[in-house]
Amino acid sequence: MVIFRFRNFRIEDMVVQIFAIGKSASGGKERLRRFNSAGALMRRCSGALLLFISFSAYSLPQGERVVAGQADFHRDSNTLTVNVHSDKMIANYNSFSIARPEAVRFNQPSSSSIALNRVVGIEPSSIMGTLTANGKIFLTNPNGILFGPNSRVDTAGLIASTLNISNDDFLSGRYTFYGKGASVVNQGRISAPGGYIVLLGSSVENTGVIEANLGSAALASGEAITLNLDPQGLISVVIDEAAACNLENKDSAVKNTGAISADGGKVILTAKVLNGVFDKAVNNSGIIEAKSLSERNGEIILEAQGAPVVNSGTLEATNIAVKLTDADMTNEKEGVIKAEKEITVTADNSKITNDGTIEGEKITAAAKNSEITNNGTIKGEEVAVNGEKTKFINTESGIIQARKVTVAIKGADAVNAGAIIASGNQEEPDGGDIAFTAENVYQKGIIMADAYNEGNAGEIEIISDASTTLDENSTTSAACPFAVGNGGRIYIDSLRGNTSVLHNALIDVSAGSVKGDAGFIEVSAYKQLGFFGILSGRAPPGYQGGKIILDPHESTVGPAIFGSGTTTTYWTEGDLTITGDISLGSNATLNIYADHKSEASNDWDDGTGAIINQNGAYTISTAEGAANTSLNLKAGSGIGTADQPIKTNIHTLSAEINSSSTNGDIYIEQGSNDLTITSITTPNGTVTITAGGSILDDLDESTLISASNINLTADGDIGGFNDTAETLEEKCAPMLDVALGNGVLTAAAGGNVYIAEHNASTLFTSKYSLTSTGTDKEIGLANLTPHRELAQTIVGVTLSTVPAGKTRTDLVLDLASVGGEEGVKLMAYAGIKTVRTYYPPSEDLLDAFAKYGI
Repeated sequence: MVIFRFRNFRIEDMVVQIFAIGKSASGGKERLRRFNSAGALMRRCSGALLLFISFSAYSLPQGERVVAGQADFHRDSNTLTVNVHSDKMIANYNSFSIARPEAVRFNQPSSSSIALNRVVGIEPSSIMGTLTANGKIFLTNPNGILFGPNSRVDTAGLIASTLNISNDDFLSGRYTFYGKGASVVNQGRISAPGGYIVLLGSSVENTGVIEANLGSAALASGEAITLNLDPQGLISVVIDEAAACNLENKDSAVKNTGAISADGGKVILTAKVLNGVFDKAVNNSGIIEAKSLSERNGEIILEAQGAPVVNSGTLEATNIAVKLTDADMTNEKEGVIKAEKEITVTADNSKITNDGTIEGEKITAAAKNSEITNNGTIKGEEVAVNGEKTKFINTESGIIQARKVTVAIKGADAVNAGAIIASGNQEEPDGGDIAFTAENVYQKGIIMADAYNEGNAGEIEIISDASTTLDENSTTSAACPFAVGNGGRIYIDSLRGNTSVLHNALIDVSAGSVKGDAGFIEVSAYKQLGFFGILSGRAPPGYQGGKIILDPHESTVGPAIFGSGTTTTYWTEGDLTITGDISLGSNATLNIYADHKSEASNDWDDGTGAIINQNGAYTISTAEGAANTSLNLKAGSGIGTADQPIKTNIHTLSAEINSSSTNGDIYIEQGSNDLTITSITTPNGTVTITAGGSILDDLDESTLISASNINLTADGDIGGFNDTAETLEEKCAPMLDVALGNGVLTAAAGGNVYIAEHNASTLFTSKYSLTSTGTDKEIGLANLTPHRELAQTIVGVTLSTVPAGKTRTDLVLDLASVGGEEGVKLMAYAGIKTVRTYYPPSEDLLDAFAKYGI
């Protein structure tokens, strides 16, 4: 009984019907695989024709004719033996098929001998039985080649091609195949240990098993293909012309759903197709392996042009290379690409997507005019993505994990919304290095180079040409989350534009909880820095906290958090504007330097930069429960304004206006925490400080408030005095040190007021108004010249106490010298209780009054 099978193929809107007939080797009927072209007209892939093909049932090869070399053919009922007597032989056949259980055996002079078997008839080749050879076999048939499910091929090398090769090229060793051939399909088992297995056609498919250990296996689609055949079995494939026809309506030009193995050798899947001819150029859902064997590395090469590469199976080799031109690539969720050593991807005008798993010692992608997206997992010792006008996206589900990660994109954006990790582990406790650079950089997820226990955290660079953004709730960490270890280094910059660190974006270089030094953070911008994130550089007691530098041209900051133990220097060439609340952790120091050229505290710029509290609404404060916080402010043209002061609630303050400035006032509004003053300086301006607590001295006479005018208001004390000390220096040490210019000092407190004047010359020209509104409080003014020399006159000193209830108040005037025309005015609602002088210490009170005219 004969079975007919037909397929409809659309060729330029014309329909060709092809019929194929066959029967099984056992005498029953068996349906043929679909084959498209029959004869030269079909291979033209154009025009319209209706062709009915009728051919004999499966049989051994028929109609052989030797056209080059020497060979003889011997048949019995199920076997054809071909004895080849030359290194190269060419034979043409009317048909070349092997039914089951038929067998064809080639006996050749050596394993390097090659026999070219060309089908010139119209029947496709159906290999259902056994084909063996001690040499290499070429089988060409433009009508199609099928290796059936139970077929077995064992040779020193096999090329099965529906593309033709000329006699001259074959005999000269130029292995160029050309034409518009049909498909090559393997459903059986093909073996060539140490040799090569090559399937060439307009489309090629493997659903069976291909084994070429220590050799090569190649599946290639195109209309002109050149092979370079290495004597050791390693080959290369170059597709000279793309496949323009898909008469069988296949979805893929090269497809593997079976198993291909070339351990110690090479596997190549390559296709060049015209746009739209195939849905996929290379499609693997099977298993492809080229692992190391006998100290020889294995390699898998995937190449595509004109249609995508799709992998949903497994690729495993020593090295894997993917080359894409005008072709996309997707490693699907089930896909595994694993290399013992290197995985390289080169692409031009491509879209590369990983939804599955990629693992290798070194993974490199180099792309132009493309887009690379990772939704899956990429693991290795080193991962590098280099792109020119190529966008890179690591999505929320994407994980990149390696000892070294480099993303270097030119002329396009790079986005991380997932996790990029180069952290240490038990075997390698030190963190690795991460560099994430692009035209515009968006860090939305986790970038981490943390240390393992007893390790050192790594280094992270996030740098853009145009703009850098650390998104809300992102984490950038080079810290040690264990007991022992050191923090690392983090650099964030925009070389030509702006940097934004958004709300709750964490940057962390903390040390271990028990032992270790914190690391270093630098956040920069060529233009504007908007900082609203969290900086953490915690270190245990006795170890170095984190050092932090923020150095844009201009900046807005807040809301922001500067974590415990950090020392942060925030410098700008221009203005720095506070746009939200700023919180300092325990033992944190924040240096804000406007009008600066570098982090150096005295490296001033042109005197124009100011520190501004936008709308006067925001506060630099100590975090709840935190202690020992310090704020140092430096600016060229002003720190706060009268109606928009710098609001603080910290523990220690210093402030300075550029000495080259002709003006520049300082306005500080402190909260309820007691404020210790180290040094506040403005050469030609006014210092105004109001405090909800006390304004205290740092006990260092070399640091003081120096200004033309000084206005101090505190709900608590201003300065202090040590009555129990033995020496004058010790008694006066807690007094608030000032150096007043030729202006006015006003100090009003709810508690005691103690002022120590260090500028002897101003005592002759300046005025002092010291006021306490509390009950039973003291007011003290001391002249502390460098050598404790007496000033002869203090002009216009007014000391007053004004308690709310107007009850008796003690007033203490502490003067080293008094006199002058105006003398000293003492005012109190309930009278003067005590007037004390401490210089000369040998004189009693009445003698002092008599001597100095009080």
